Amino acid sequence: MRKVIYLAGGCFWGLERFLGELPGTLGTRVGYANGPGAAAGTPGDPVSYEEVCGASGHAEAVELTYDRSVAGLRFILEQFFQVIDPLSVNQQGNDVGVQYRTGIYWVDPADQVPTELELATLERRLGQPVAIECGPLRGFSLAEDYHQDYLLKNPGGYCHISPAAMAAARAARPIPAFGLAANPPSADGPNGTLVADSVDPAGAADTAGAVGAADPAAVVAVDPVGAADPARLAALSPLQYAVTQQGSTELPFTGEYDQTFAPGIYVDISSGQPLFVSSQKFDSGCGWPAFARPITSGLVQEVEDRSYGRVRTEVRSAGSGAHLGHVFADGPADMGGLRYCVNSAALEFVPLEEMASRGYEAFLPLIEEPQ
Repeated sequence: MRKVIYLAGGCFWGLERFLGELPGTLGTRVGYANGPGAAAGTPGDPVSYEEVCGASGHAEAVELTYDRSVAGLRFILEQFFQVIDPLSVNQQGNDVGVQYRTGIYWVDPADQVPTELELATLERRLGQPVAIECGPLRGFSLAEDYHQDYLLKNPGGYCHISPAAMAAARAARPIPAFGLAANPPSADGPNGTLVADSVDPAGAADTAGAVGAADPAAVVAVDPVGAADPARLAALSPLQYAVTQQGSTELPFTGEYDQTFAPGIYVDISSGQPLFVSSQKFDSGCGWPAFARPITSGLVQEVEDRSYGRVRTEVRSAGSGAHLGHVFADGPADMGGLRYCVNSAALEFVPLEEMASRGYEAFLPLIEEPQ
């Protein structure tokens, strides 16, 4: 699936070269984005490099076309964050001026919530607000020909991104999802649940075309924000410990959240990392909480599971590694066709009225607005 995102991160010469090294990149072009007065979804008036340097208000940006089946938006943004100073205002490296501000501009409205969630995660990691502009693309004027692929034409040219970062981009590898949902559920699994011969939760979710749909990859370096909390681990009940740390499964129809449908957010019991929202929860009748998808695919990790003589896809919390459950390809078609079957013992439910006071305010739009 071809996707396009526009990224501003200082001098576009270096950022274009860096993004061109990432797996999944189909093409790059540099130009000037989000100048004053431009409307969303319009090409904007042509502008020259001299005018941009004269404080026209545009940002030097890279148009990145990528293959979502190879690398998803979360992977791209995580790599982008590695080569910018997210706290710097109108400056990256030695380049100073409004044209060198950082920004993420989307053309697909479905990219808004995943982008905002990644920025919220980055702010939690840093402990302070970031200076990354975020919003729809408002005009993009192609830069002059000599700026296109500048560092390929001029290998010794100026670049504020280090050679080590370029090498890291070449070596970066998304973690692929397992298999394809080519076969229907083939047999009854433990406790009567259906299992799929080979499930690709990312690919099936993509057909939903909705905000927050899973992308097909997650970065190798898991965000440490989601790491297990020693205090939470110490407070786990024997069942919660057996499920999250030893891969056990609670009995069907016994879990605390099987029939919970109040508005709120579900977090990893061992870390507090947000994982699922109530607007994506449905009653599957299987006896465990069922979700159409996680908030973003990068929050969970899919692992091939060959236990019980069958092939299934286990779901773990990407940050803590806690076992959550499994994902199957028998969910509601109008919600994407997936069923994330999750143990109640792996989750903590935070009701809507407590989300802001407990630090989950950034996720309120997912609860308050229909998905």
